[in-house]
Amino acid sequence: MGRGQRAKGKASGRPNGVEKAGVALTAMGVLVAIVALFVGSGSDHGGDGSTATNANGAGGLVALDVQVHDRSPFDGGRAYVEVTLHNMGARLIVIDGAQVEVQRVYRLRRCASQGDIVLSQSYGLVLPVDARQGEKVEMSLHQQVGPDEADRFRLGLSTKLPESDQTSLYLFEIKIDLQNDGPQPDLPLGSVAVGLPELPPPGEYYWDSSTHDIVHNLVLTNPDYAQYLRRVAMPCWRENTAALRGVVMKSEVVSENLNQLVESVVQPAGEELE
Repeated sequence: MGRGQRAKGKASGRPNGVEKAGVALTAMGVLVAIVALFVGSGSDHGGDGSTATNANGAGGLVALDVQVHDRSPFDGGRAYVEVTLHNMGARLIVIDGAQVEVQRVYRLRRCASQGDIVLSQSYGLVLPVDARQGEKVEMSLHQQVGPDEADRFRLGLSTKLPESDQTSLYLFEIKIDLQNDGPQPDLPLGSVAVGLPELPPPGEYYWDSSTHDIVHNLVLTNPDYAQYLRRVAMPCWRENTAALRGVVMKSEVVSENLNQLVESVVQPAGEELE
């Protein structure tokens, strides 16, 4: 069971008799002040003694930082979302789950093959590639964040490719809520973009500054290949370019790797196949 790290230290040692008496007097003074404030508030509001209660006054979880890490081609590892929280309240809060809502799924087809890509196994939560918009997937968590403590943990994400298509990659735009027993039982983490089972490599899935030279060399060795590239690969590259740029524009949390990938994307042009 994960536990948060304490954000502030506490003094140690037991109070003696004089200290206990001082505490008791202080508490009595605070009580008198509260009673006086309560009476004064009642007289200001027509003498009915009613006061407004702030539902958020008890404090609760605050999402300090949300980051996404995509699995890059050939690097291994896993894709995950890393969350940093701070419990602003005065009691321990238990996080027992996360609800992931699939907002959009973009399929990236392999446009031009340069060899098979080794796919990884599943980690943690598996997102279905055929998920409908608004479909929700539950993920069990076992985290605790004590009063005035901070905590950071990761939500592993993966997908299972269909047997009929082992070469496509997918961009998921998801919305994550952390389920907990605090004042805000469904803490939103925002819209996150993640590539699964990994980010697409250049050339095979999208056109960047290096694609022209790769394609040019392929056409030199096989001139008939240019016709295939114009008819099949070029529309595929354009579709993938639009999907990559679209998911980054719509999502609040995007990995540095995915941002850099999209910045490197060049709109493919048919005349460059010559």
